[in-house]
Amino acid sequence: MKLSKVVNAAIFLSFIFFTTGAQAKQIEVQMKSISYSPKLIAIHSGDSVVWKNVSYSEHSASGETFDTSSVEPKHKSKAILFEKPGTYTYHCKVHGTTMNGTIKVESK
Repeated sequence: MKLSKVVNAAIFLSFIFFTTGAQAKQIEVQMKSISYSPKLIAIHSGDSVVWKNVSYSEHSASGETFDTSSVEPKHKSKAILFEKPGTYTYHCKVHGTTMNGTIKVESK
């Protein structure tokens, strides 16, 4: 009797694992002097992006649907979750559209 419960539990957990698809990822983009690296990233819906400021001045990453607010040097932004497929452009509020990037979100 105990063995059948273990087998049923294993089958159930396997079903949950395989039906939830790939694990969501967190991608890091670096904020440099007046650029993002990488400037273009491709992710899947459900993934998130975090921006790490590796320069000596503050930066931000601001798009139509998201805003990291100011990120101080040597700090990271909060993670921004991208659930809908599409192309998201963004720029730094401090340095203007000269400092820009693009996120392409593809469905899983």
